[in-house]
Amino acid sequence: MALKIGMFAKNGWLGYGVRESFKKPTAPSQWYKGMTTACKAAATTMHAIRNQNVKYGEQPAPQISIVQPAVVFDGDLFEVFLDEDGGICLSRIEMAAVTFNYRSFNYNQGTFYVDLVSMDGLPKYITLCNERVEAIGHAIAASDAV
Repeated sequence: MALKIGMFAKNGWLGYGVRESFKKPTAPSQWYKGMTTACKAAATTMHAIRNQNVKYGEQPAPQISIVQPAVVFDGDLFEVFLDEDGGICLSRIEMAAVTFNYRSFNYNQGTFYVDLVSMDGLPKYITLCNERVEAIGHAIAASDAV
C-alpha cells in the first residue's frame, strides 16, 4: 500500500534545482549550505537511530523513525515551469520538495529529498508533517502487521 502523503503528494511534482537571487556574485551560496547541513543532520540522526541498541548488544525493538531534512528560510520561494505551449510560468509558493545530491567521505547516501519551506509556510508545513505521521499510524493500525 502506498500512502499519498508529504510534500511530493501535495504538490504533485519534485523540484530539482535552486537558484538564489539578489546576492552578490562573489557571496557564498546560502541555499547549498542549508541543504548540506540538513542532509548531514538527517543522515547522522538515522545512523544514530539504527545503532542506538546495537552497541549494548540488545535486540532492537521494532520502530518506525521518520527523519525529513528541511530548510526553513526567510524569503520568497517560486516555482518556475513551462506550460503546454512552452511559455514560462512563475508563481510564489510556500514550500517545495527538492532532490539534492550530496556525497562526502562521511555521507554516501547520494540523493536526498529536502523540503524547502518559507517562514510564511512554516505553520502549514508543520500541519502537513503531523498529518503524515498520523496517516502512517492509521495505515499501520489498519494493516495485518499489528
